[in-house]
Amino acid sequence: MLSSAALLIALSSLHAVLGIPFSTPSNATSGLYSAFVSISIELVGFPAYAGSRSSPNQYSVNMVKTLGTFQNAMPVIRVGGNSQDRAIYDASYTGTAAATSCPSDSSAKTCIGPKFFDSYNSFPDTKYTFGFNQARNDASGANTLQKVVGLACKAIGVDNLEVFEFGNEPDLFSNNGYRSSSYNEANYVAEWKNNTGIIRGLLQSACPEFISQDVYGYMGPSLSSPGSNPLRSLTRTDTTQPERADSSVTVENTLMNHAKVKSSIGNHVNARNSINEDLDYVIGEHNSLYGGGAAGKSDTFGAALWAMDFSLYAATQGIKRVHFHFANGSPYSFWQPSGPNTLPSYYGALAAARLLGDSSKVSVVEIPQSVSTDVMYAAYENGKLARLAIINNKYYTSGTRGSKTYTVPVDGAGTLNLKSEILMGEAADTKNAVSFGGVQYRFADQGLPSSGGPAVQTWTASGQIQVSVQDSTAVVITVA
Repeated sequence: MLSSAALLIALSSLHAVLGIPFSTPSNATSGLYSAFVSISIELVGFPAYAGSRSSPNQYSVNMVKTLGTFQNAMPVIRVGGNSQDRAIYDASYTGTAAATSCPSDSSAKTCIGPKFFDSYNSFPDTKYTFGFNQARNDASGANTLQKVVGLACKAIGVDNLEVFEFGNEPDLFSNNGYRSSSYNEANYVAEWKNNTGIIRGLLQSACPEFISQDVYGYMGPSLSSPGSNPLRSLTRTDTTQPERADSSVTVENTLMNHAKVKSSIGNHVNARNSINEDLDYVIGEHNSLYGGGAAGKSDTFGAALWAMDFSLYAATQGIKRVHFHFANGSPYSFWQPSGPNTLPSYYGALAAARLLGDSSKVSVVEIPQSVSTDVMYAAYENGKLARLAIINNKYYTSGTRGSKTYTVPVDGAGTLNLKSEILMGEAADTKNAVSFGGVQYRFADQGLPSSGGPAVQTWTASGQIQVSVQDSTAVVITVA
């Protein structure tokens, strides 16, 4: 007998959906990067998340490995953010990273020493984006660049570099006091060209294999394209979500709102389409709300549904990869390096990764819905339907939890062997009892899987998929 959380039909409202093709439709999006659901970590917090070669943070390692298993590729880890442009290198500093002054530079907000780079040895088979400090264009900044290039390339290794990044959000340099009010795009491009030329020369001396094996390249930190420099992809931080303290920001109306997800991604699509360059578009740093997120919003189960929806809609729009941003102590992080709990958004990322699978080989399409709280995506592999995702964004907090049965005709399909995995939480506005596919990844278990939540269900159908999804819940159905 199927569980009420998974496939109960009799007690739920019925909802018929227009048929979807069994074969890949012409409007499906393909050509995504592998490890579509990836990670960005504030530089200052990276050692806490990663640990070191001799003492890795096993909780983080297991969490990253699980995400990698779901998508057949370890997530790319971008190390950067605001603290990237505050980091000053001091060889005498014996700590890993600290939001404090350096012995050699009392004005530094973040100090890194030789031990910082050992953290790049913690995650197995992982590629990194390494961010260099652009904001400090003084003697300390120049010395940092001279020292850090060789340390970074040797720590990461030629096989584990995704791209470099020079500077973080340079459009904010004037507002943040790093540049004068007259600082403009031309100044930025000239600065970028000069310093990336210095980096190339330092790499040629310290790690010439990065040049000879053609892995040297950059993730662009803004929409300004420095012409002939070796940009591999264009990246933007996602600043379209509202301020976390805004009273109009709610879990229901902001996060569990597909129209706002579409608007947010639409801003990225417009930016990408405005650039007359043949560059792939990556969202290199994003999450639910500004400034590290908001407690009671970014750390609720509603944020898990948002993370799933945001990732999948971005994929349908040709965004090549998304990096969810982490910062130690921030409510929007998937987890904190020392616990105490795995936050719900991690499970939403797992659900998105499950639908996309090996994202470099998948085609994905949104299935339009007539009800604003209904969201549906289909993924195709080898020319046929592989997985279906349904998000029921109807807001639930307490009392009797409603559900809706979705009936999806699959045009051209015969017998379908189906498996459902449910993304479930206690309620939209809490962070309790969250699971995906009947599994939890808790800090108490060091991120290793343990049973919890609605179990996986399997069944056989003919020509259509019918599934009940509870309010404030989502499901991923695998088709065989």
